[in-house]
Amino acid sequence: MAFTHAAEHLLQDVSDKVLQLQYKKDIGILDQDGDKLHTE
Repeated sequence: MAFTHAAEHLLQDVSDKVLQLQYKKDIGILDQDGDKLHTE
């Protein structure tokens, strides 16, 4: 039960990171290394 919950949390976290990365790539605020540019 705990393992399943942890796995779901990890999967959601990875999914969120992938979506954020794809969004940033789409709007063009990635540098060559794929890291977020510090615009703040």
